[in-house]
Amino acid sequence: MMIDVDDFSDFNSVNGHGEGDRLLASFAETLASMTSRTQAVSRIGGDEFAILLPATAAPEAHLFAQRLVDHLGIEIGDVPGSITISAGVATFPDHALTPEDLFRLADCAMLWAKERGKNRAVLYEQGRIPDKAGRDRVEHVQRQSRLSSVRALAAAVDARDSATQNHSRHVAALALGLGESIGIQGEHLRLLELAALMHDVGKIGVPDAVLTKAGPLDPEEQRRVREHAVLGQHILSSTDLPEILPWVRHHHERWDGLGYPDGIEGQNIPLESRILMLCDSYDAMVSDRPYRAACSEQFAMDEIEACAGSQFDPELAARFIQIRRAVFEDHSVSEPLVS
Repeated sequence: MMIDVDDFSDFNSVNGHGEGDRLLASFAETLASMTSRTQAVSRIGGDEFAILLPATAAPEAHLFAQRLVDHLGIEIGDVPGSITISAGVATFPDHALTPEDLFRLADCAMLWAKERGKNRAVLYEQGRIPDKAGRDRVEHVQRQSRLSSVRALAAAVDARDSATQNHSRHVAALALGLGESIGIQGEHLRLLELAALMHDVGKIGVPDAVLTKAGPLDPEEQRRVREHAVLGQHILSSTDLPEILPWVRHHHERWDGLGYPDGIEGQNIPLESRILMLCDSYDAMVSDRPYRAACSEQFAMDEIEACAGSQFDPELAARFIQIRRAVFEDHSVSEPLVS
């Protein structure tokens, strides 16, 4: 049996965590007093409890759960019935054959009770109550679909100009190399790659006439271009990847605080944003743009070196130059920098 206190977070918000702790202690004492020594009662986290009911058939377990719901809803709290609980029951071997599946299906029944008005006990029933694992799979597919849509949108931004059609992929490759060299790895490195691939997605809101303009931008056009960092953050908020939102928002912030959109400086800029700024700037310099021809790689490295400490994080700039020179000279890079 899985048991959860209904709306416990609201109780904490109104009454304070001290009162919440006292409520849980009172709840646990009452729960223990209503169960026998053969029925193992455990608090499994927060306001959730579990009970093992040995040698108890499904109808009896469900009836016992309902008695707990009725009694605890009356006894807990200053006002009778003001605090309620929801409970879910699953049994072996009727519903599950492993402890893990039994636990999960009882949890599914408890969630089903909460979704249908709370203050009740529900016995798991296959076909009527969805398996949480199945629901999680659906949510994962939906998240992946949203992510794919945003990535397609970012690719469409690059494709608007033949000169930038591979820009995001180039930035991602550069960011991976720089990130690995300073010790970023695993899931963190994957998120950095995703942020690099989608860092310019906000440019979908910038008119083609501005993006492809051959001459200097006027103040209004500059404002439209600068909006892309914040717009990109908003678009990416649909991907369930909250980590990368500030990285994309701040990928045009400068080390000296003269960047946009928020004018933050130095170590206040997320490390990942500083990496994106470097890699984005380098690829922009070595690529053809509507307003100028591509610069040489040596010129781009010289420019990064000259702007270290003003536009770029000086440590990252030094490491980036070291990596690029190693590529040209085809020799290995020294030990990773700790940042």
